[in-house]
Amino acid sequence: MKIIIAGASISGMAASCVLGAAGHEVHVYERLASRLEDRGAGLVVHENLIADVTGRPPSALGAMKVTGRRVTVETESGAISRQDYPATFGSTTWNSLHQHLTRSQSAPVTSGVAIAGVSDAGDHVEVRLSDGTTDSADGMILADGYGSRLRSLVDPLAEPPHYEGLILLRSVMPESACPPEFHAAFFDDTMHLHNRPGAYGLMYTTPGAGGVAEPGRRTANAGMYLPLTQELVETAFRSTDGTLRNTVPAGTWRPGAAEALTGHLDENWDVTIRHALLWGLRHGTLMGSAIYTFRPSRIAHGRIALVGDSGHATSPITGAGSAAALKDALALGTALRACASSDVGSVFDAYNSERLDSVQSLVDVGRAWSRDFLTAGVTPEDPPIVLASVVRQP
Repeated sequence: MKIIIAGASISGMAASCVLGAAGHEVHVYERLASRLEDRGAGLVVHENLIADVTGRPPSALGAMKVTGRRVTVETESGAISRQDYPATFGSTTWNSLHQHLTRSQSAPVTSGVAIAGVSDAGDHVEVRLSDGTTDSADGMILADGYGSRLRSLVDPLAEPPHYEGLILLRSVMPESACPPEFHAAFFDDTMHLHNRPGAYGLMYTTPGAGGVAEPGRRTANAGMYLPLTQELVETAFRSTDGTLRNTVPAGTWRPGAAEALTGHLDENWDVTIRHALLWGLRHGTLMGSAIYTFRPSRIAHGRIALVGDSGHATSPITGAGSAAALKDALALGTALRACASSDVGSVFDAYNSERLDSVQSLVDVGRAWSRDFLTAGVTPEDPPIVLASVVRQP
């Protein structure tokens, strides 16, 4: 079979890995001409999940080992409880994971060309491209993000993406820039989760450039969730040419916008997270995302399927966005093996049946957290509390 994939981000590259390994012809079109490797910050993933997608050993990614234990401190009593995690996770960066997936697949990737239109011709799909040319295939996978313009081909009654009332500010700080007095706190092999009234933050160590995890060459990945009205989002997240974005890459903020948002970082904040984010503000590594979610009613129809954020955008607080994209790719592989025929429609129906309930539940979990966060009734006078730490173990 020949499959066209719209989008060369993590979900598109993961799907290409699985389909290519199964012997299918794949062609990927990416609307952006710029390097996707220059996007994103840290993330935590299952190493064995990446290995299943790429067919390469977990060590090939170079992720740092994460977890063993979650430590929770009760707000009132101060009682401490611990929970062990049976799975091994890897701390890496969006850039490293994307590069790893891209190198693990062999399909041609055409950059700077968008999908202008798709029509189902019965026994194949016809694709119109933004450069005026056309292509055709047995089926098509949309991996073009939460703002997909073609989602209605699969889910015509889909709800529009919903703003959760929160933004996420993130920064990546190199270990070489860490002050000596903060080094032990930044690089102590612990994932810090910090909660204070009206905000929630996290910080953990990630590999440095090229996936290098050697001491001295690592990075600190810091993030902060803040409530922000839709009106303020439309001001702070608008580009200099007036375009409203849900994500602001590092170095592209409108004058004064990032400074206004980081003004929420008062002295009550965890010192490590505060320092890393303010360092990012000064050195141009601060990124921002307005948290939008999308809950699908289906993720495949006929000869077209949705993967990743194009099919189910969840809050990053779940920590499962990239993992969900990888699981989508693996589910496509499972559906291919389960269907005796090579009919794309049957394969995509099986994929929809396997993944729909799971991705709907994931979106629901993220939305529930947002509701709890925004309606908890805390006030700025309440003291900050450390909710949990996830400890890395060798």
